Formats: sequence, structure tokens, C-alpha cells
Amino acid sequence: MTVPICPICSGTEFREFRGRENAWCVGCHSLERTRYIWLYLTKLNILSKSSVVFHFGPEKGVSNKIAEIVDAHNYYPLDLFPQTYSGNQVLPYKFDICNDIAHEPDSSVDLLIANHILEHLPVSVDWVIAEFARLLKPGGSMILSVPMTSNPATVEDLSDLPKNERIKRFGQEDHWRVFGWREFPAMLERVLAAETIVRRDEHFTDSDLHRAAIPIETVGHPTSNTLFHFVRNERTSRRFERSTDGRLVRLRA
Repeated sequence: MTVPICPICSGTEFREFRGRENAWCVGCHSLERTRYIWLYLTKLNILSKSSVVFHFGPEKGVSNKIAEIVDAHNYYPLDLFPQTYSGNQVLPYKFDICNDIAHEPDSSVDLLIANHILEHLPVSVDWVIAEFARLLKPGGSMILSVPMTSNPATVEDLSDLPKNERIKRFGQEDHWRVFGWREFPAMLERVLAAETIVRRDEHFTDSDLHRAAIPIETVGHPTSNTLFHFVRNERTSRRFERSTDGRLVRLRA
């Protein structure tokens, strides 16, 4: 039987987390989706010293690894509550996606990571995804994961629900939605006009995943650990346009 080894810190001690065996790495506190992000970045050799990286909700272990590769002035770990990262090796900048993203320049980012971020935003997810894509340079990558249910449809409520009701419906008091395994990939393909879901057989074997303590089903049927990867097309003139009021309105060739 393969002994799990964390691809981030090389730790071999894992603990149960919310009923999931071997989910939490004792060494770097990574979860399955965090280890999968790092495996994916290294497997595809996406990072370089000159990469401009926007990393929302920067996970400790991955953030430290990215900071070892990317020049400090090119790496932007970002969070609405940077004070919660006190003591971390890499401290994030304060950033409010709902209000700040629209002010960032077009085609300025090589890699954007948003790992379990979209459920926290009380705005249109379509709009956020389009804004993320607008930031990418030609050939730039956006990598996402979201909380996923066994239901095909996304459930969302942007009204002022009581905290206990939000916990009951979406799992946490600061969640505004939970994503459906069919509707979320379909939304990405509609907004981005691209095939976005990562397939396991393109990049990883069962052994690769077992060794990193990542569930095999992560890259088959979409789950909360599945990565979605969009690359902005270098070969077309496709671009994101804004209306006169500054809102992003459509993706146009």
C-alpha cells in the first residue's frame, strides 16, 4: 500500500478532517484541494520567476512554495481579511474582489488562483469569472475549485438570510451559494467560451493521487476538490469588452 507523502512539505502524517480520512496534512496544514493545486502547478510547469500571480485566499503551504519561485514583486497573495494570516511566512494584501477587481488592468496576470473563493462573494459569479479572465495575459491561466454538491444544480441566495439558515443551506455562515456538479462547469463554458474542466487521464495516474492523499474521484465526476483550468487563447483576438458604465458585458471575437 502506498504511503501518502505531501507534495508541498514532504510530510507523511495526515489526519481526518470533517469525516475525510487523510485529508489534513499535519506538516503544512494542506487539504486535498491544496495539494492538488500544487501537484497541478508543478506538473504543468506553469510557474516561473517572472510570472505575475494573483492568489486569492492564499493557502499557507502553496503560498510559501509559490513565493520561493516567483519574484516577490510579481506575487500577489490577496484576501479580504489579511489579519487572519498573522504569523504566516507570506502575508497577503487586503483585497475585496467585489469592489477592487474591476480596477485591475486588462491582460496583466499570468496565473490566477481562486481555491474555494467564489462561494464567499455576494455578487454575480458570472461577472467575477469574466473579470478574472479579463486580467489574464494571452496564454495566462486561471485555476479554480469550489464547494460542489451531488446535485446537478447550483443553489444560491443573495438575500439577508440568518446565519443559521445560511449554515444549513450552504455549509458556512459566510457562504452565499453551493455549486452543482453540472451547472458550474456549464457556467464556466458559457462565460469563458471554452472547455474548462481538468481530466485526470490528461495529467495524473491513480498512483499520483494516492501518493498525495487526494481522492481519485477528484478529477472524474466534479467534486469540491476538482480543479477547473482556463487558458486565455493566444491565437485569436478574443477579448473582454466593457460597456460605457465600466461593466464587463461580453466576450467577443
